[in-house]
Amino acid sequence: MMTNKKRIFSIFLGSILVFTICILTGGSRLYADHWADKEIKSWNDRGLISSEERSNFRANDRITRAEFMNFINKIQGYTTKSSKVNNYVDVNKNDKYYDAIAIALNAGYINGTSDNTMSPNGLITREEAMAIMMRISNVSENSTMYKNAKDSSFVSDWAKTAVSTCINEGFISGDNGNINPLSNMTRAEALVMLNRKLEDKRVYSIPGDYNLHNASVNDILIMDGDVKLKSASVKNYVVLDENVTTGLVRLDNIVVNKDIISKSDSEVDLVLDDVKINGIIKLDADDSDISLIVEGSTKVKKVDVDGAKLIENKTSTNKAIEKVVLNKDTNKWNEIKLKGDFLEVENNVEDLEIIINGDVDDFVVNKDTVFYGDAEINKLDVSKSAVAKVRHGNDLFSRISNSTKKLTINDKGIKSRRYYDYKEIDDDFWYRHNEDYREWYKENYKTRFYDKDYDDDVFWEEYYDTVDRGDSYWREYLRDRDYDEYYDGYRYDRDYDHKYWYKHKESDFRDWYEDNYNTRYKKKEYNKSSEWNKYYDNLDYDDSYWREYLRDRNYYRYYDGRYHDDDYWYKHRESDFRDWYEDNHYSRYKSKDYDKNREWNKYYDKLDYSDRYWREYLRDRDYDDYYYYKDGKKYYHYKGKVSSKKFREYMKRYHRSLYDREHFDNDDTWKKYYDDLDDDNDYLIKYYKHLYYNRD
Repeated sequence: MMTNKKRIFSIFLGSILVFTICILTGGSRLYADHWADKEIKSWNDRGLISSEERSNFRANDRITRAEFMNFINKIQGYTTKSSKVNNYVDVNKNDKYYDAIAIALNAGYINGTSDNTMSPNGLITREEAMAIMMRISNVSENSTMYKNAKDSSFVSDWAKTAVSTCINEGFISGDNGNINPLSNMTRAEALVMLNRKLEDKRVYSIPGDYNLHNASVNDILIMDGDVKLKSASVKNYVVLDENVTTGLVRLDNIVVNKDIISKSDSEVDLVLDDVKINGIIKLDADDSDISLIVEGSTKVKKVDVDGAKLIENKTSTNKAIEKVVLNKDTNKWNEIKLKGDFLEVENNVEDLEIIINGDVDDFVVNKDTVFYGDAEINKLDVSKSAVAKVRHGNDLFSRISNSTKKLTINDKGIKSRRYYDYKEIDDDFWYRHNEDYREWYKENYKTRFYDKDYDDDVFWEEYYDTVDRGDSYWREYLRDRDYDEYYDGYRYDRDYDHKYWYKHKESDFRDWYEDNYNTRYKKKEYNKSSEWNKYYDNLDYDDSYWREYLRDRNYYRYYDGRYHDDDYWYKHRESDFRDWYEDNHYSRYKSKDYDKNREWNKYYDKLDYSDRYWREYLRDRDYDDYYYYKDGKKYYHYKGKVSSKKFREYMKRYHRSLYDREHFDNDDTWKKYYDDLDDDNDYLIKYYKHLYYNRD
């Protein structure tokens, strides 16, 4: 009997111990494996999460108005209560959040949902939360940044300044460019947003130009490759997240007390203009293709490079970057470009090729290095275990040793790499076949060939020595030779993207152009070889006719809805779109005289992705990229799915005064109004919202 009692007592004590540990640590289930786990743990460590919430934080639950007030009071340190709380019939003294509401009323950042109701258990939308966030923050207001969000059309008029301010201040970052203003905010989302104010950490993941008006902040995290930040003082760090995959990040008139750190391994330009850094710059990602460019009055003590393809000093002094240290294999080619003047460079990377254009006061070589380019090195320090070489020709090198004399590197005619198949440097994988390429060039671009005097050996050799994989004619030549690595769409996901595309045989494209755009073809006098050659020689990937031609040839990379974004879209057959337009917008079609070829061609030749009729046409063709999804349901960006009949019924029921005033009961009047609708129409947006809130 005593044994059983002891066993029961031991189990009881063990349970209490486990429970106590869970309470003290917050319990691993509080924040483990959640996207906001770091912030939730931080609040728990600060004592901002109550004992009741520690056992079950409910991170994904929608936050109530009272819970949101409780969060704000804690981070702001508000404690004084207002007796006005007694004016609200739905708030009682025995209620859990009675004190929180009384404190919020005294602080003045909350209003009731009516004169005598507070709706403490009501949910709060994201734009409502941002409005409160702006009230409790001493920041400069902004009224336009909401436009940078992909779903900006859903931001309510009254909330545009609050949403813009929260985006500009980095309080809200959204999801893939969307801020979901009308969605109810979750407890985790509220905590993360408020934590940014608490820790004074700003996060930017929506492309745009941000002006912080000389604000002082603790940290900045950049999560998109098209962000420009201006006028701020950063007490700690500026960090480029690993998710920054492309584009330009620009810092202008920024003071950084500690370090600038890049974790991106992608082709990103990091530009620093008039930036003062008291710490160093760390390019931390291995095999990175990032470019660091300093301009204006920027000064950097040290750049630590684990990965980069370019370090460039555009200032007028070699003291802008005092020291560059190359630590690891800088990129997949194991080469790096240094442009401009530097005080000191140190190489610790084995077999690194350095393309240098500018002057270096002191160059320290600790690992085998090959130099080429156009530069002067005032002092070269080569360690005993390293070998330094200067390249003089395709395979000619001169070994160099320690020198206090000025070393001149002049190698303008030397190519940096062999680019075929990512293989080792080997003539079997890099075919420049001089004469073969020259004959091809002459055959396919005769006008340009003779205009450039390439029939003269001197001029041809001068051009040929500069040929690299960026040369469009060289790439086209490789495509015609059917080298897989250079073919349309093939393996494009490696280093080849839209910058590396290849023209088809000129005659094929020319025939297609004449067939599909005969009016424009004759107007531009492309039937004359001289005019066609001018156009074709300047043709590049952005040309809309070229892209449409590729689409018609069914190249999967260039096809509607595949790898789609706004920059790369392709028109359908003119006749298909024209028939659709006439069927669906007949009154507009006739009023614009689109039944006349001349007027239709004027419109069609200027057509681009922003045209709402084009987008509606694509939607009707059921291209997935023209829908958007919310809460697991599918919605339409474009008017095409909104039937005239249903929208008319909605207007009659909910906007009767406008309906009567504009005589929408008249079929012709309604049809004209409906045909002229665009995506920014206020009533159409209200109708979308009506459908959303009244969906099944």
